[in-house]
Amino acid sequence: DKETKKYGKKIELIGMGVAITMLLITAILAMPALIKINQNPIADDNQDLVEIKIVGFQYGWEFTLNGQTFTSDEGNLTLSAGETYLLNVTSKDVIHSFFSIDLAFKIDAIPGEFNYLTLTIKDKGMYLIQCAEYCGPKHYDMTSWIIVS
Repeated sequence: DKETKKYGKKIELIGMGVAITMLLITAILAMPALIKINQNPIADDNQDLVEIKIVGFQYGWEFTLNGQTFTSDEGNLTLSAGETYLLNVTSKDVIHSFFSIDLAFKIDAIPGEFNYLTLTIKDKGMYLIQCAEYCGPKHYDMTSWIIVS
């Protein structure tokens, strides 16, 4: 019985050693992707992207495009068809989600973090923007439009 217990412990230790080694190898291999995942893609990409900074706040959106800043209460986001934009999305207060069912995208706006999305809209038109993350009693008011001409 002592031999069986000794043999069982050896197998258990070998199994744990193999598992820990596999976890370490996986972590080391994944590290470059994890570091890059939330970096600004414009720094690594040579495309001519127009950056739009989007800041969610209770209960609207603040847009900065071509040096002009305005809120969703003051106007809509007007973009050019076929142009590629880099959305740089964050929040001032609580978690929001910049969402368009018409354009099939959703990107979270989290305080203190920046999330990025490249967007090219080919067709002219008006596209509804909504907050898809409940952010308070006037959440339903967090709408705007992207007008593509």
